[in-house]
Amino acid sequence: MDLYGPQFALKYTDVTVKLFDVDYWSERGGRNGLHAFGFASTRKTSDGSCTHEVIMLSGRTREEMTSVAAHEYTHLWINENRPTAM
Repeated sequence: MDLYGPQFALKYTDVTVKLFDVDYWSERGGRNGLHAFGFASTRKTSDGSCTHEVIMLSGRTREEMTSVAAHEYTHLWINENRPTAM
């Protein structure tokens, strides 16, 4: 947000972040055979708001975690702001 301004702030700040080790991904067979460093999901609630969840692979460097967190944040922002019909 420092780079692009407040228009990229989440409207719904209820975000759960979980860290898992490589076994979490391995037990689920990976993501279509690809190694994943993170995953973001958004759920619409009955009152029209959203809750967010981010799962990230632990054991990465600070730079990698920052990059993954920014990438997943972008998915959350898109999930909040895309038209309902999509």
